[in-house]
Amino acid sequence: MHKIKVMSIPDLINAKDEINKEIHIIIQIHHTGENEYGEIRFSNTMKNIIFTFDDVNKGDKGFISNYDCGRVEGIMFSLKYMEDITLYICCYGGLSRSPAIALAICYLLVREGKNEYKDLIKDLLNKYQHHNVDVLNAIINKSY
Repeated sequence: MHKIKVMSIPDLINAKDEINKEIHIIIQIHHTGENEYGEIRFSNTMKNIIFTFDDVNKGDKGFISNYDCGRVEGIMFSLKYMEDITLYICCYGGLSRSPAIALAICYLLVREGKNEYKDLIKDLLNKYQHHNVDVLNAIINKSY
């Protein structure tokens, strides 16, 4: 089973030495417009995936695009066939957009028969009660 960890971008940077002990994938979620952080890549980063959308409601300017919803589904399909890896999903605060992406990936994996992610979904829902529900719903409803 893959490890999926949610955090803020500053926490990711501060944990570099620990993170870099293993091969991993980083998903960064930036705001539209100006960003404080560029692409973060450590020596053991297998892949860095960057999304750009704001923490706004569906229909508002800056909301996650249909294209990016499809990219999340693509990540899930890649994970489905990969050896176990740690996936770090981060945004500025690590409280709304990144948990929504993590939850979406887990829900999609469960839909594909990977039931071992059900407990992780429960844990993420308990820990991140303020995840962006609109982002989560946009991704899981686009995918099927």
